[in-house]
Amino acid sequence: MLGQNGFHNVAGTRCPVDFVELPSILMEHFARSPHVLSLFASHYKTGAPLPLELVTKHAERRREHAALDLHAQLFMSALDQRYHSPVLDPLGTGAKGWSTRSLVELHKDPMFSEGPGASFFGHVSDTQWQSRFTHLIGYGASYYSYLFDRVLAGQIWDQVFLGDQPQQLQATGNPLSRRAGERFKTEVLRWGGGRDPWQSLAAVLDNGNMRHGEIDAVAQGSKSAMRIVGGWKLPDI
Repeated sequence: MLGQNGFHNVAGTRCPVDFVELPSILMEHFARSPHVLSLFASHYKTGAPLPLELVTKHAERRREHAALDLHAQLFMSALDQRYHSPVLDPLGTGAKGWSTRSLVELHKDPMFSEGPGASFFGHVSDTQWQSRFTHLIGYGASYYSYLFDRVLAGQIWDQVFLGDQPQQLQATGNPLSRRAGERFKTEVLRWGGGRDPWQSLAAVLDNGNMRHGEIDAVAQGSKSAMRIVGGWKLPDI
């Protein structure tokens, strides 16, 4: 709705898949911000505002199983990469069932398991879990973008909106800043796929909170940019 691109085929979310989830993930930060919740969240009978203690408790509960969620996201990202590698049959057998065999092998990878029975998400014999992984088609080889964009959205939240995070309810930042919102709209949303998203990312972050050298490197979208992004934290929301 906020796009201002003159070409329909590159408007809105019609951009590189790596960046397509960025706006929606950024909205999750707003949805959990006490500043935003205070605008509408109230008791349905008394009208009393949502207590900050409940917001804090909810955030703490969500973080209890964050590692399991991250494990699952990493596993699905790795499986997606395997299935879309140059060699579709990783074992080279040419027989049916290569996708299930690849799934079983990934379950055994030390990154996801320390041995038989060590993983909560071990493979169950005679099942084909991958058939339910519908993102394999629409996000072919790009499912990692969910985690990638979580990092980018977290950086924009911290550096541009300077909003409070659930565990820092007394932060001085105001995520409802008109100036920050206009910056995000102008430098990111309006372009859709009409500009290199690395340039949009660099432009929205170029507000004086990051070194110019880093901003220039991000704008290039090279390996240096990926190393910089790799140094940003995965938001704890």
